Amino acid sequence: MKPLATLLCLIIGLQLPGTPAGSQQQMVVVVRDSGGELVRHLHANDFVLEEDGAPLPISSFEEDSNLPVSLGILIDISLSMNTRSGGMSRLSAAQGTVRMLLRMMKPGDQFLLMSFDNAFSVNQEFTEDPIAIETALNKLAPAGGTNLFSALGTALQKMKKAKHRTRALVVITDGLAGGDLQSIARNIADSETLIYTFGLGNKQTATVAQPAGPFSVTPGFRGQPLQVPMATPQQILDALATDSGGSSEIFDVADLDAAILQMVKFDRNIVADVRGQYSIGYASKVPDGLAGHSVRLRAVSSEYRVRARRNNESLSKPK
Repeated sequence: MKPLATLLCLIIGLQLPGTPAGSQQQMVVVVRDSGGELVRHLHANDFVLEEDGAPLPISSFEEDSNLPVSLGILIDISLSMNTRSGGMSRLSAAQGTVRMLLRMMKPGDQFLLMSFDNAFSVNQEFTEDPIAIETALNKLAPAGGTNLFSALGTALQKMKKAKHRTRALVVITDGLAGGDLQSIARNIADSETLIYTFGLGNKQTATVAQPAGPFSVTPGFRGQPLQVPMATPQQILDALATDSGGSSEIFDVADLDAAILQMVKFDRNIVADVRGQYSIGYASKVPDGLAGHSVRLRAVSSEYRVRARRNNESLSKPK
């Protein structure tokens, strides 16, 4: 979506592709206020639904969507994840936030646990048993370097085996290393998977530019280093997440106790974002295939930003 189109969507609402006349459709919706906080306890009359500019009745409304989710978890287990702060290692913090995330999920949800250092591993194949994920999670141990991009590309391929159409991948890492950003962008576009990135680092170093795409200066002609693009860790993690329709955040491990509280908040936002805070049903009145047909959803309050998704499609990617 072009930046201008994205801005217009934020201002005036969302537009959905055409659907068969009279067919019952459902969208999952997330609402945030101007500060980015989730807005809870809304009702059907807090929304305006229109089809080609004409009012369209909301036929069903439910808070706390029961949409089943396939959740992949990819954890960095490089040696640097053994760094301790506040009496806890970065890996322990990662394991703790995954446990909290699992407790926020619902019966019928599906989980996949993966990890990476120099190499990629599947620690637990897709399962609906969160205990199996926790058992595998407890066995993770730091070793090796950080090969994020290669691991992410493989993880996205694994996510294609998910049984639910709503899919999300949570990536937890404390570093960035080699890879082709353009190649990963293509993988993200093909994956139909929302990506959420946890950056365990330092708020200051997160804004220091590093070589990017690939992240290493490779030998050039007669041993001279080749010039490569520069990007900050924050920019890279943001790009990986927002290109998919997800989001990212850097957590300052210098104050790990405070970081853990922020990570739990991010967990809650992920669950609300993926599953949807609200489920809204409607019946289209327009025949299928009509050119230019659109459905628009917005909040009555101009203070709220609405994001909706149907059939695993991210219909808006707020920046």
